[in-house]
Amino acid sequence: MRPFLFTAALLGPVLVVAFGGCVETTNFIELCDAPDGGKEPCCPIWGNPVHKCEHEAGPETPDAGDEDAAVDAGDEFDGGADDGGTDDGGGSGGGAGGSAVCAGTCVPEIGLDWSKALHVWMGKEGEVPEVQVQAVPAWEGWVDVVFSEPACPACSCDTPEGSCAPPVAWAANSTSCQGPSDPIVTPFDASAGWDGSCTAENPIPAGVLCNGVPCVQSLAVGAPVITEGACTPQPATLPELGRLPPPVRTKALAYAPTPSNDCPSTYNQCIPNPPPGYRLCIHSDMVGATCPAGWPEKHEGWVIAEDPRACTACTCGAPEGAACTALVTAYADAACSDLRTSNLVSSGEPESCFDLIAGTALGSKRAEIVSYTPGTCAPGGGEIVGEKLTMGPATLCCLAEP
Repeated sequence: MRPFLFTAALLGPVLVVAFGGCVETTNFIELCDAPDGGKEPCCPIWGNPVHKCEHEAGPETPDAGDEDAAVDAGDEFDGGADDGGTDDGGGSGGGAGGSAVCAGTCVPEIGLDWSKALHVWMGKEGEVPEVQVQAVPAWEGWVDVVFSEPACPACSCDTPEGSCAPPVAWAANSTSCQGPSDPIVTPFDASAGWDGSCTAENPIPAGVLCNGVPCVQSLAVGAPVITEGACTPQPATLPELGRLPPPVRTKALAYAPTPSNDCPSTYNQCIPNPPPGYRLCIHSDMVGATCPAGWPEKHEGWVIAEDPRACTACTCGAPEGAACTALVTAYADAACSDLRTSNLVSSGEPESCFDLIAGTALGSKRAEIVSYTPGTCAPGGGEIVGEKLTMGPATLCCLAEP
């Protein structure tokens, strides 16, 4: 039971006289548990009550044969180990100390922001402790978490597969190329799928008139026909459905041991020594908590620490910028031997016009692909989506490993 504080003025000078072996204080005197079950005044040393008054340890020095009296009342949390002695209880220094009575480690209460001392196991992801001290841990999570730097592979697009075919749209005009814009048009087409070899399809005889003028005064030829498929994105598929590498993290399991009151100070608790592979730590759920004095080893983390971020799939836009050039030739006869005109036509021009001798015959034609440059596709995707997932912040502060 914690001591009750009373002012010295309320207790009066009787307490100071009756218990002259305690140090006099002008601010307050604390009431401590007496051996008979009642209350007795005792002196506060650094804010902690000292239970060794005259009726226990004598007015000056403790009895050498009394083990409990060997506690140095001026040593705040030493748990019973003298400056020059050894810690029979196996406790650690700093924030905790061993005791000849406590079979474990005497640990002071830290404050409301921190848990009582815990047995904590830490290991790599996928590992499990060799000793499971309890069925359900008091706290479980991840510490020392390092998230990967977000980076997605650069997306690119393969060259599309395509081809260029000769133009099939041919026509004779009743005007020159620079003449009126509404000539009478006489078809001189090739069939769909034409490969450009000599063909005598849709011939126009010599001297044919259209509204009293020669039907053939110029030749209009359409552009070569480009056919291209879709581009293939690279990388075609991202590893692990586009997920980024998982974080590097340490698994932490904290178990609450059962303390005892075998330590000399009311503010200390006797914590059993942790089993092999475990550490003695305290826990706080504050963000960026500062470790108390004596608990130097800090591990920060979360109950949940996942990285669901992913890279969007690579994509490709439609092919653009393809170019094709064809050499087209018209003949007066049906065997592609009596040449009338031969010119280049480009995919960049929807139609090309060539002047002819007025009234000439158009008996056959031929076309040859001179050049073809495939188009390109604009890549897309490869962008990071999602956010890191962290929940339940935690700080573990541990005693230094021996």
